[in-house]
Amino acid sequence: QKNYDEFLHHLNQSWIQKKQTSSSINENTMIKTIDQYLLNDPLVVAHKLCGAGNGGFFLTFSKKDSLTIPYSSVKINVSPDGVKGKKL
Repeated sequence: QKNYDEFLHHLNQSWIQKKQTSSSINENTMIKTIDQYLLNDPLVVAHKLCGAGNGGFFLTFSKKDSLTIPYSSVKINVSPDGVKGKKL
């Protein structure tokens, strides 16, 4: 459990540092909105934006066995036209 908690702590700290050093993150309303949503979700224990350019994704960790999503994965596309998702 200790290694797991330490990993999540470092993941959260690296995301905080990334936000402090990237104007492209701080100026993106959609990223800020998703970040706030994840910060306020009590089931989310850690998250970080991964990837580069136009191909990024939020890596998100939740409390074990707490999600009630009826499918194993979801593809989410963020574009200037908005956010679209579909189950895979």
